[in-house]
Amino acid sequence: MRKRIISLILVMTLVVMMSETALAENKIVAESGKKIEQLLTNNSIDSKECRKQINEDMEELEKCGILEAGIIQKIEAKAGESKNYKIKIGDYTNAITVLNNSDDMFEFEVVQDDITEIVKVTATGEICIDGNKVRIENEEENNKTGDVMAFDSQLWFQKKCPYGKAADYSKYLSTVSNGDIRLTKTLQDISISAYVTVVVACGGKELAGWVASSVYTALRNYEPNTKGISYKAKKYYHKKSSSSGYIKSIRQYVYKYIYTWYTKANYKGKTAKATAYRVKEIY
Repeated sequence: MRKRIISLILVMTLVVMMSETALAENKIVAESGKKIEQLLTNNSIDSKECRKQINEDMEELEKCGILEAGIIQKIEAKAGESKNYKIKIGDYTNAITVLNNSDDMFEFEVVQDDITEIVKVTATGEICIDGNKVRIENEEENNKTGDVMAFDSQLWFQKKCPYGKAADYSKYLSTVSNGDIRLTKTLQDISISAYVTVVVACGGKELAGWVASSVYTALRNYEPNTKGISYKAKKYYHKKSSSSGYIKSIRQYVYKYIYTWYTKANYKGKTAKATAYRVKEIY
C-alpha cells in the first residue's frame, strides 16, 4: 500500500482520523506508524531533535519505496549521530545506516547478508550505488494513464481488491511498461533496498515498493547474474466504472495492475507475476 508519510506525528494523527473502512484497507501504513512509535518509546528516544531527524529519514525511505515494502524492526538513534534502522523486507533483513539526509541528497549504507553497499539519491533524482550512477528512465509519460488531476488527493497501492471481486476489473485501459531498468550490479549482488530504490524510481506512479520487492527473490533465483530487468503491466478498471476508474460507492478511483516482470531488458528472459490495485482518493 502506498501513502506518503510526511512525519511520524502526522501518520499517527491520520490513523486516528481515518474511517473504519480506510483503516481496514490501510493496515500497512497504520501498523508501520504504530510500530515506529512503539520502537521510539521502547528505546526512550524522546529528544525532539532526534525524533525530527528520524521523521525525515522515514520520509526519504518512504520515497525510495523501502518503508512501504518492509517493516521497521529496530531503531538506534542518538541526537547528532548516524541513525540505524533494521528493516524486514520479505525474507530479507536490511541494516540501514543513514549517512546524509540534507536538502541536496539522501545517502545510506545498507547491509544484507554478505552485501554491503552505499546508496545515494540526490535532490534531482540521480541515484548512485557504490559511486556508480544508475541510468533512470521513466517511461510512464509515454503511457496512457487515464488519471484525474487533483490538488488534494492521496494515492496508494494495495494487494486486496478495494471493491467487488477481482474478476470485476475486466475493462482494459492500457499497458504501462519499462523495458530497460539497469541495476549497475547483478541481482545476486544488490540488496533488496537498493533494488527497490532503483525500480521505484524507474516505475514512477505506476508501481509501489512492495510490488517491486514481491518479485525480487523470483527474479534473483531465475537469473542471478542479470544487471537489467523490465516489466509490463496491463491496466484495468471496474466493469461498472468509467475509464477514469471512479467507483461512486467508495468515492475512489481504482485501477487493477497485472504485472509481468522479466529477468532481462526488452521484455526477455524468464518472468514473474504480480497484481496490485492503485487507489486514488480525492478530497
